[in-house]
Amino acid sequence: MYKFVIWLLTPFIKFFLRVKLEGRVNVPEGEKFIICANHISNWDPILVVVCTGIPINFLAKESLFKIPFVRGLVKAFGTIPVNRKAADTASIRKSIEVIQNGGCFSIFPQGMRTHVKPQPDQAKKGVGLICHKAEAGVLPIGITTKNYKVAPFRRITVRIGEFIPFEALEFGEGKPDYSIAATQIFTEICNLANKGSEND
Repeated sequence: MYKFVIWLLTPFIKFFLRVKLEGRVNVPEGEKFIICANHISNWDPILVVVCTGIPINFLAKESLFKIPFVRGLVKAFGTIPVNRKAADTASIRKSIEVIQNGGCFSIFPQGMRTHVKPQPDQAKKGVGLICHKAEAGVLPIGITTKNYKVAPFRRITVRIGEFIPFEALEFGEGKPDYSIAATQIFTEICNLANKGSEND
């Protein structure tokens, strides 16, 4: 089901959103990692899957699972429901299990869609927590388009950055500070998303 959905959506996505992909060669093999990207539209999860070419699990607000058509789609993508109104530890544990079992997991460190220039301080510390608990590296991805607003036939550039191994992530001294790693990760994403002239 997963591969069929991707096969069905790929030509549409590339034509409708005029996707320009950079850095596909950076997708690692044989590594335990999560994928992190900035978040500008509802298309972002599909863009990440299409551009990396690998099966990925995502976190998504639980209300999406109540919409008939959308429910089937998010389930096909192995999406994990999350309750944004509370500290949803169950979804965090499930995310860690996916990584430890050899799966790939993706998260948007900003936590929500935003149409402004991404900045390092927008990252939530949850991404640092997941990396630390799962001992996973990170594949950073920058998604950019004019004014960071997706529109039909407006080019979107997806830049896949260099893999960041777990050993290179910083958590501070003593008790781990997840916000340090989160900022480190999102700084790389911002560099990718803000590169070039699309948003000058």
